[in-house]
Amino acid sequence: MQESSAGAQPTVLEVRYDKFVFRIPSDLLYSPDDVWVRLERSVATIGITDFRQQSAGDLTFATPRRSGDRVLPGESIATIETMKTVFDVPSPVEGTIVATNEDLASTPESINLSPYGDGWIVKVELADPHLTGLLTPDEYAKEVRRKAEEEAR
Repeated sequence: MQESSAGAQPTVLEVRYDKFVFRIPSDLLYSPDDVWVRLERSVATIGITDFRQQSAGDLTFATPRRSGDRVLPGESIATIETMKTVFDVPSPVEGTIVATNEDLASTPESINLSPYGDGWIVKVELADPHLTGLLTPDEYAKEVRRKAEEEAR
């Protein structure tokens, strides 16, 4: 793992495996399901990680659930279709979806290009602000290395 930082941007951990570089911003929390969470007061912005989007391949469709939908941990917050596969994005939190990234309908590739920025998927008003079961950036970096090694076998 290497750390790099640029100006006022958060530190970004980099997990390098073979020819791949997986970026893990230090200001986020992560689920073991390769989903990130950015907490802003009682609202969690959620998306898939760089590792997940690279593993999945080029996105062709992204369909988030609707605003107003209540979600529990593990329930799908979106369906993602790539050239290789279709998968659901599991919610890492409990709450109510208060915003969806409507730009994903016309530009799903923004998840590939900017998974931690323009590629966010939903915003959830948390039922409980005490998040449990999420990984720190360092813990997630170890998980990414393990998964990358597993996929290489």
